[in-house]
Amino acid sequence: MHSTHSHHGVRRSKAFSISELLTVITLITAGVGILVPLATAVRQDIRVMNCISNMRQIALGMNLYRFKDDTFFLPRLRFD
Repeated sequence: MHSTHSHHGVRRSKAFSISELLTVITLITAGVGILVPLATAVRQDIRVMNCISNMRQIALGMNLYRFKDDTFFLPRLRFD
């Protein structure tokens, strides 16, 4: 990195200090710590919505089958 002279003639580097790097790492770690549980919750919500959609499709298919010939999805038991 390039060095510059301050007004007192002391060389000062433009590089980051250890404390600045540790602060950035801490902030990134905190951000990841917040985002990971949110991503897990979103994945669970997607699974629930997918399950509801599948159940809806099954119900629609059963109703279409039932109303097609006015029959039931499962045959009726007859005790004659």
